[in-house]
Amino acid sequence: MRKVVMLALMLLFIYTLTFDIFMNRFFRIPTPILTCIPLIIFFKDKSVAFLYKKEIIVLTISLILYYFIGSNNLNALSINLFVLTTAALYFNYYVGLNPNRFKKSILYFIAFLLFSAIIMLLNQFLGVRINSLRSLLIGAPVRQSPSGITATIFNFGYQLAPVVTFIFIYACTQKKNLIVIMSVFLFSIICIYFGLQRSVLVSFGVSVLVFSLIYYRFKSVIIILFALVAAFALYTYVIKTADIQQDNILAKNERTEGGGSRAGLVTENLKILTDHPFGLIFYGKNWEEVTYRNPAFRGGLTSHNAYLMFITYLGPFFGIGLLFLLYYPIWRSFKKVLYYSREPENALLVSLCFSFLAVSLNALFHNAWLLNANGPTVFLYFGILHLGKQLSIEQTAQAETEPNF
Repeated sequence: MRKVVMLALMLLFIYTLTFDIFMNRFFRIPTPILTCIPLIIFFKDKSVAFLYKKEIIVLTISLILYYFIGSNNLNALSINLFVLTTAALYFNYYVGLNPNRFKKSILYFIAFLLFSAIIMLLNQFLGVRINSLRSLLIGAPVRQSPSGITATIFNFGYQLAPVVTFIFIYACTQKKNLIVIMSVFLFSIICIYFGLQRSVLVSFGVSVLVFSLIYYRFKSVIIILFALVAAFALYTYVIKTADIQQDNILAKNERTEGGGSRAGLVTENLKILTDHPFGLIFYGKNWEEVTYRNPAFRGGLTSHNAYLMFITYLGPFFGIGLLFLLYYPIWRSFKKVLYYSREPENALLVSLCFSFLAVSLNALFHNAWLLNANGPTVFLYFGILHLGKQLSIEQTAQAETEPNF
């Protein structure tokens, strides 16, 4: 019974974090209280000091400056800080130094994201039925279709970008045969195509390109050329000629043609930053006050670039500085990937790092990111940090037990 309760709480925590479920018609109490807190109280791993003091301090400062001082949004500050802190507590005290718990956490996380991708594909053919299921799975009404376990299409991009990148790169690092790798690649492209995810196409493409250059080195040129030829043939002889009635990425391009472009929004955002070079918080203004006369941002629209919005509020000095402090710990793990990507024991770390790269690149085209407590981003952030710290602790312990001659 104890193991059943622990597994149920673990699955619920990962599920609610992954799909950004905080409170809904099923959960009237914040989900981290119902899932994470009991886990770390009753099923805590062996005693270990809190490993994320510096990261939580930087996150807290960034959240206060961005949400409380910049946006005067105390509710967003409280919720996002609560989610980020409980995610750190989950990895620190529940996962701890237990590699089995860590691997299971990653497995369930990826499984949930894959399930969401399958829900999206089914949503193409069974619209009403799957929308009812989607509403049940998130405990709230759905607003856009086709999509996965989320209310909107753009939120689905934050689920799809990391999972397709992870499964493809993990297949490569596990040295699976060519048929398996190509099948995973094809599945990824199909999900991106029918999921209407242009930003994911870019983030997935960049992540796979960088991985290929690092992992395959000189062979990557041949692989990239082959992938481009295959993609061109797939588009020319299959997609373009097929009579596909379902929503897809090309139909989305046709519907949005002539509308406001992301490049135009970014340009207007840069003009606002130029007019307020120290950041909006130093001028006592918020986004609405500087954009109410700008037709490009009518209806509360933003530049759809999470990092640019952060820098616009905090200015280039504070903004870029805090971004550096937030992502520097990830960069340290990524450096290990750069040098030791072909080592079999680093396969999971490599896959997690590039998965995080993909979801972070996706934030260049949307508003959600780490400080918005976006579920997949938060999970990957602390997952990478924890794996790095776990390996460091194990190496230190091993070095201390080795005899000196």
